[in-house]
Parts: sequence; C-alpha cells; structure tokens
Amino acid sequence: MLKKINLFVKLLLFDKLYVKGDFMENNSSNINNNCYVFWKRILAFWTDSIVLLVVAYLFLILFKDPLLSIGNWGILIGFLIFMLYYGLQNSRLCGGQTLGKRLFKIKVVDMDSQFLSVKKSMLRALILTPMFVLGSLLLPVGNVVIIYSILIGFISFVIVMLFLFNFPQRRSLHDLAAGSVVVANDCEAVELLKTRKPLIIISIGAVLTVLLTVVCFVYIPKIGMNLDEINGVAKLYSQNDLNLVGYAIQYSYDYNYNTKESVTRKGISLTVSENSKEFQDMNFASARINDCAKIFINSEFRKDDIDFMTVGIANYATLGTNSRIEMFSKKAVMQDWISGANIPVSHSEKIK
Repeated sequence: MLKKINLFVKLLLFDKLYVKGDFMENNSSNINNNCYVFWKRILAFWTDSIVLLVVAYLFLILFKDPLLSIGNWGILIGFLIFMLYYGLQNSRLCGGQTLGKRLFKIKVVDMDSQFLSVKKSMLRALILTPMFVLGSLLLPVGNVVIIYSILIGFISFVIVMLFLFNFPQRRSLHDLAAGSVVVANDCEAVELLKTRKPLIIISIGAVLTVLLTVVCFVYIPKIGMNLDEINGVAKLYSQNDLNLVGYAIQYSYDYNYNTKESVTRKGISLTVSENSKEFQDMNFASARINDCAKIFINSEFRKDDIDFMTVGIANYATLGTNSRIEMFSKKAVMQDWISGANIPVSHSEKIK
C-alpha cells in the first residue's frame, strides 16, 4: 500500500508513474516520460499571468477615464487581450509557445505532434479565458450573482482537477476540446492514452456544483441574509437605474467598562456601481450617495433594528484580470441619515 501511495505522489508531482514499469505496466512501454510536463507548465502559466497582469495594469493607468466610463464592458477588452495572447501564440504562428512556454521549453501540439491551427488554438483559449477574466464581473446581488459564481467555479474546478489528475498527459478541459497536449520541446511523438478520467472528473465537478448551490441557498438565510430581501433590494435599485453590487448586514460591538456590559449594534452596508467622471467632484459624489441612501430609507426594507448604515458608490473599471476601484462612501447612524445631517465622504482608490 505504501508503495502504491509513493508512486501516486510521484505521478501527481513529477509525472514519474511509468518509470521502471512499477505501476500500470501495460502502458509502461508506450509512454515517453520526457514528453509530459507538470512543474514547467505551472511555471510557464505564472510567467504568462505576470505578463498579462502587467499589461492590464498599464491599461488601467493609461486609459483610466475611458475604462471607468464603460465599467463592466471593459471585460471585453481584457477577454480580447487574453484570447489573442494565448490563441495566437499557442498556434502554429508562434510554434505553439507563449512567452512562458518558450522560457521553460514546452509547447502546445495536437495528438499527431503537429502545431495547432489558429482556429483550434482560439477554441482552446476560449474555454480557458472565462476562468481568469469573467470572475471580476460586477453583477447585482442576489440569485443571479450566486448562480453565476457557482458556474464560473464549476469551470475552474474542472480545468484544475483535470490538470492535476488526468495524467500522464495532464490534458485539461481546453486541451480535450482542442485536441491538444502540452509537451516538452524535445518530445518526438505523443502517445494517446485512452482513459475515462475526464468524464469522471467532470461528473464529480457537476455533483459538487449542485451540492454547492444547495448549500448556498440553505446557508445564506442562516447567517441573517434573507435572499428574498436581497433580491427585493436589488430590484428596487434596478428600478432606479442603479446596479446594487454589495449588500451586507454588519455588527459592531461596544463594551461599557463601567457597567461591564456589551452593546451590539446592527448595521447595513449598501454598495452601488456607477461610472461617471463627475465623481471627481466630492460634492457630486456626496449628493449621489445621499440619493442612493434615500432609496433604501424610504423603502419597506428599512427596519427599526438597524442602528447604522454605510452607503458606497464604486466607480469601477476592469479588464477582468485586473480591476481599478474608486470608492466613495458615507457611514453614519440611521438618525443622521434620516435627518439629512452632513455626513463626510470618504474616498479610496486601488488597483487589484
């Protein structure tokens, strides 16, 4: 048993399962261990990721205002950059090598050891891209964002699990769709190993996705988040042409050392996504925050047990891989919101 575990670990980390025919001997004479890579592929991926992150970072700095004005639509630009980077370089045009693959001497080929056509390489990139680009899409809170996040999670799970466990070739979902495999530069011939592992892993991913969906819709109400209420608040803001992207119950705890009693205060946090150059004027930002607050204050969703409220407006620019968020917010007790008191605006900006 220990020998089997040791061989499995060697396979998982080093692609050495077939050395000396210790395991699955029927395939030991057919598989060329020098063809299949693992750590080099990971290192190449991180190298390419750094290149794309730097490109996106420069875009967000140099084209801040245009990207802020289009908000979520900037993801299309990021999607296009990602597709062109991987789709063109992994094809025959660049010898099946991105910058990272070229650095670590690996390449993408088909099962006949030929470079991919541009069409097939683009298909391969199309399946891989959503995992890295669409995750930063700002959607209204509620059922839609939960289901969307779970679907993106399912795709990511399948891609990662296939890469880890569909050995020895490590052909993931995008490789299976395009009929490709990543091999070392000195690999002379690719051996196709018939296996049911992709179907098994995808099935497991589907089952886990269903279970995760059930858990989300059961667990969220138990932490004080009423989904019907969340969906109702999101719809309320949507009717006012606003995109509510953040809704959370907050608690603050104050301890009185004289009476030795702690006081729990309940609050609510609302974040709206809105893109406008006019937010550079703090007076404009303050007025817009007040407008957003009034929508909630005058609605049926305001409860008497809410002690304080935080309202923020996110001026959001994204390319999918990177995002630039300029946040304007106010925080005060409910009485100050209701009375129209002068609440100061806080401002922050970051690229992540």
